[in-house]
Amino acid sequence: MADVAVMAHAGKSFGGGLPELREILAREGVTNPLWYEVNKSRRAPKYARRAAADTGSVNGERFMVMAGSGFDARMISDADRGAKDRLGRGAYIVTGIRNLAARRTRATVKVDGKSFFTGKVSCVLAANVGKILGGVEAFPQARPDDGRLELGVVTAGNPAEWARTFGRLAVGHPDQSPFVKVTQGKKIRIRFDRKVRYELDGGARPATKKLRIRVRPAAVTICVPPQTPSTAS
Repeated sequence: MADVAVMAHAGKSFGGGLPELREILAREGVTNPLWYEVNKSRRAPKYARRAAADTGSVNGERFMVMAGSGFDARMISDADRGAKDRLGRGAYIVTGIRNLAARRTRATVKVDGKSFFTGKVSCVLAANVGKILGGVEAFPQARPDDGRLELGVVTAGNPAEWARTFGRLAVGHPDQSPFVKVTQGKKIRIRFDRKVRYELDGGARPATKKLRIRVRPAAVTICVPPQTPSTAS
């Protein structure tokens, strides 16, 4: 059996929490997984590098699930400044509301060497899976094993436009929002007109003017639920 690595926040308690996960893995024959528990999300990349040789990367630093700049990075960074310790996951709601009217940044986005977008953005998000922070289905067509990253560019500039954007996200059709552009690719280059914060798998990073994002195909073995008869091709 291939090596299995688990990296999780020590305080997470979904279902039966981490003890239940250990039991499930053991029942499936995974008796000695690589096990990494972290108390702070910013420490996660260090252990992710130990667990996997390649997945996705931003400016040379690897990520497993998602990376982004703009709105989501500001929300995460603000929550990490004490609010998360007091409010738990609710901190993201509070800090998210505070950032709905934040000033947008002009950006140039290239995907696989071709121009994809030029203009003012409030958020740019690259992901390897469909669901992002809070279980939101941002990329319904995403597959973690297709060798490509999903890319979303959000241009919403005020609370009313964000409300319309979230409405489309809620029904699983972000691509139908006039404030969202989505695509897929293997190499993404983003240049901002000023330094902006970004995040990797929920961990805040210092501000930068450039993001070099790329996928690392087949770097790890991913377990996904089997297809049902109604969805099988």
